Amino acid sequence: MAEAVAVTQKGFGSRRGFWISLLIPLYFGLVSAGYRLSHASIVQDDQRLHLVWLQQWLDPQLFQNDLIAQYYQSIQPIGFRAFYWMAAQLSIEPMTLAAMLPLILALMSSIFLYRVTFRLLPHPLAPLLTVLIFNQNIWCKDDLVSASPRSFAYLLLILFLDSVIQLKEGLGRTDSNSANRHSLANRLPGLNEDSSVFQSPPKLGNLGGSPAFWCLSVLILQGLFYPQIMLVSLGVLWLQLLPWRHGRVSLSRDRSRYLLAVVGLVLTGIILLFFSGNASTFGEIFSAAQMRSMPEFQPGGRRAYFGVNPLQFWFGGASGLRLPLFPPILWTAIGLPLVLNRKGRIASALQPEIKILAQMMIASVGLFGLAHLTFPLLYLPSRYTFYSSRVVMSIAAGITLTFLIDRCWKWVSRLRQAGLLHPHDRIMIAFVVLFAIVAVIVPAIPPLFLSNQGWIIAEETNLYSFLANQPKTSMIASLSPITDNIPAFSRRSVLFSPELALPYHSGFYQAMQQRINDIVQAQYSSDASNVKRTIEKYKINLWIIASTSFDSDYLLKQPWFMNRSMRSNVLQAVAQFQPGKPPILQTLSQQCTIFSENSDTVIDAQCVVRLLSATERDVGIHNP
Repeated sequence: MAEAVAVTQKGFGSRRGFWISLLIPLYFGLVSAGYRLSHASIVQDDQRLHLVWLQQWLDPQLFQNDLIAQYYQSIQPIGFRAFYWMAAQLSIEPMTLAAMLPLILALMSSIFLYRVTFRLLPHPLAPLLTVLIFNQNIWCKDDLVSASPRSFAYLLLILFLDSVIQLKEGLGRTDSNSANRHSLANRLPGLNEDSSVFQSPPKLGNLGGSPAFWCLSVLILQGLFYPQIMLVSLGVLWLQLLPWRHGRVSLSRDRSRYLLAVVGLVLTGIILLFFSGNASTFGEIFSAAQMRSMPEFQPGGRRAYFGVNPLQFWFGGASGLRLPLFPPILWTAIGLPLVLNRKGRIASALQPEIKILAQMMIASVGLFGLAHLTFPLLYLPSRYTFYSSRVVMSIAAGITLTFLIDRCWKWVSRLRQAGLLHPHDRIMIAFVVLFAIVAVIVPAIPPLFLSNQGWIIAEETNLYSFLANQPKTSMIASLSPITDNIPAFSRRSVLFSPELALPYHSGFYQAMQQRINDIVQAQYSSDASNVKRTIEKYKINLWIIASTSFDSDYLLKQPWFMNRSMRSNVLQAVAQFQPGKPPILQTLSQQCTIFSENSDTVIDAQCVVRLLSATERDVGIHNP
């Protein structure tokens, strides 16, 4: 961070604008962190999947022999795991680090985004607007605040853009190009040739190594933290070999670019092979044909992909482009092509490197299409456009708005000088100013952006506290969705949960299906041996039962049961209900209850086993 800030004194543009821009992520980050720290029991949605299990590094007794913990640790990118592991060696808990990490990532992203935008348009207003729009977008979603692998995607994409622009300047910028940049001082308002805005940007060699080395280093980091954006960046490197000259595509004459693209391809292949091999310990990913037949991937399923309406399929969810909709001002980005074709001081100030924005979007959309054609080989198609579109559109919107503001300022100045500024013109100007104020203030209203960050606040606090005081090796079973939050709030293992049973890797999901089926059959069984066998098989210590779980239609009202592949087993369990013959667990629940809160009752599973064993002995005595 210190190095990045020091660099700004030479090449980030207006110092004042730069420091003002940092106030934006500071505001959003501190408000979000304050909200997180103001609640004793709170967790972000994705942290339940990615971070909870990492607490095992600080307390090895947690989540021992936990299949769910093993699975989620195995599918995490190695760079992400290494990052949190190093923090754990410093006795920093993952959840504590996660509270402040989004602010750190947002600050670093804003610093380099400011520089990238300034390199494309050396005007202090453009990077300031870009940073504002970018932060308005990323703080009103749940990815950055999750402190999960995808939280790093924005920073790594921006670093890649910065490295490629630096690479272009190092390889392709001539003295005449540099002179043209300095000549802009005579055309942009409020600046002169001595201004720091027009000083040459610092070479990334100051950050270590040549521009090409820095570019490849960023590519490796992308693969270690979020492999999908590494593929997007690799696509950009190869598109660099096809420059647009004289109205048609041509081949680059720079051999170093070919070498860079080939080395990038090799590095990408190595990282992807390592990552796929690491996750394959839990079985292969289900094929598209298998997914198509599974309720989990149909509308209403855990990961709806097939069968959704065309609009949702192509623009939303896991299969769609998922272009950003908020803040609405972000869509001024579509005006950038018009700016490029206009004349004037702002349009002429745009640097040739601006085409990298188009290259990144072409690479993203290309991989989006390829992911559809090869699904699920490249995982979810939306991953290839979600992050890049937000970075590219923020930059494009910042540049377009700078052009529009400059044009409006010139128009007002001409009217004032000519004495033609009429009352209705003043009213229109007032409306424009009011719109600008609203565009800045509304996205910064805490309830608005905090409500979209996916925070989950504990409601059954006494239950979670009770479970947290149980032995650390406890295994908890339940058909209630409350199991989604037990690992996060109580740090205890659960046999399965709706949220944690992801239907991607066949080995893991089949194990989850077997567990769900066994618990469903046992909970509604009147066969004592079945109940006892299930408890002993999974070494269950605690069994949580909802007050309505023995209603005949309880399972039928649970979408996460009815929209899964074991639906037939659920219906079979419902058919087990017999009037006057309650399930074993219902019969023994009163004798073995050790805690109850609201609608949830905790049963000592070992108590159930002891009572059933005693009953078996009594039966054996009376029936020698």
